[in-house]
Amino acid sequence: DKIMDEQQLQLSGITSAESAVQAGGILNVQKVIFGSIGRYESDYIKYLLSLRLVDVEKASVEAAESIQIRSGEEILGAVSKIVKRLSEKVELSGKITRIEASSIYTSMGQEMGVIPADLLSVFRMDLVKDDTGKIIMREETPIANLIVEKVSPEGSKCRLFDSSEKIKTGFFVRKGRVSLEEAMKGTALVVKSIPESSRVFLNSEFIGITPLELGGLEPGNYRIEIRSGGYKAYLGKISLAEGRSITLEKELEPDIEIEDLLMLGKIPRKRTDPSKAIGFALIPGQGQSYNGYSNTG
Repeated sequence: DKIMDEQQLQLSGITSAESAVQAGGILNVQKVIFGSIGRYESDYIKYLLSLRLVDVEKASVEAAESIQIRSGEEILGAVSKIVKRLSEKVELSGKITRIEASSIYTSMGQEMGVIPADLLSVFRMDLVKDDTGKIIMREETPIANLIVEKVSPEGSKCRLFDSSEKIKTGFFVRKGRVSLEEAMKGTALVVKSIPESSRVFLNSEFIGITPLELGGLEPGNYRIEIRSGGYKAYLGKISLAEGRSITLEKELEPDIEIEDLLMLGKIPRKRTDPSKAIGFALIPGQGQSYNGYSNTG
């Protein structure tokens, strides 16, 4: 099966987060970067380079960046710029690898900036899937804090500081302390999107732009919408439980061509009826803006 998976990837390439996760599993790595470069016939832009950073264990797109390139001579410089921007968005996290009596070992060490006396927070993560098995969101529950006693380049030995439930191997860890008492009282929603700066609506009420982190929400069921000009809106439902944090990550599907976004197309575009433009601009799910071109939402 593994050989068949490798052959399939060689034929199709890494074209999505799902195939990146598959490749990461075959290669036994935690993160995978994949991307694409598109060519455009325009006086202002010749290439569009896009990169995605996928967390294999969490099965999610951790970060994404795109950059416009005006000539072939600028490609190498653009690659350096986009890689630097992508690296600044990397979230450092590890896992609990072993538990022996009162000693807890993690995969976070000196290479991740961990030093003795640091505090690490522990989270249980549950992946929520749809009927097809596709991951649609992640639920995180903070359950403990650790104190680092010893470190090596690739790991650390810790002891328990406080906890709300039993710790197990495989739980995720991050730098910093989390207030377990406060975490158990409320709920939190984290929304990330590609592209960033997309608008987020909860029960038709605008709550901010991505990347977005919102706490203090009442437990219950909500309708959520993510939309951005030039992309099809995402509509979904989420259920917030007390003491849990939900992370929703969505890559919006492009709705128009790059020439439309830059208004550089050489052929006339279909114009939106002005009588409908206000509705497209203001009603959640109907678009973001009217600019005389096609509806961009």
